[in-house]
Amino acid sequence: PAPTPTPAPAPAPAPTPSTPTIACPWSVDITKFSDTHTVTVLVTIAGARQASGKLAAVVGAEIRGVQDQVSGPPFGPYVGASLFLMTMYANQAGETISFMFDDGSATTSLTETVTFEINANTGKVTEPMLLSAASIGSAASC
Repeated sequence: PAPTPTPAPAPAPAPTPSTPTIACPWSVDITKFSDTHTVTVLVTIAGARQASGKLAAVVGAEIRGVQDQVSGPPFGPYVGASLFLMTMYANQAGETISFMFDDGSATTSLTETVTFEINANTGKVTEPMLLSAASIGSAASC
């Protein structure tokens, strides 16, 4: 009898838009953009405030801002909290900015988004923008 052919393995699924493939290390070429929008952010994952890590602002798979330094205000309701103060870049208003967070062990897509506005400021040290995820992501760390 003739041998039975072995079926070909199924192709790996393509990344979905909600989990974009972002090149490591994260960086942004600010010379490509004419406009800025700043954010002051508090990141929580699974309810825990993140004290360190790297925050990226993305449009599709393009990095539009990166911050890996945290600041802790010495006053107000968030005294001592780790806040990410980041500048985001674009060439026009209206783009939807998504956020990714890397805690050094995994990369997590955060739930909230912001609409890019030229010369805007979102959040402040006394009332930061809150970015969150219900659980730690499964993507590899950058």
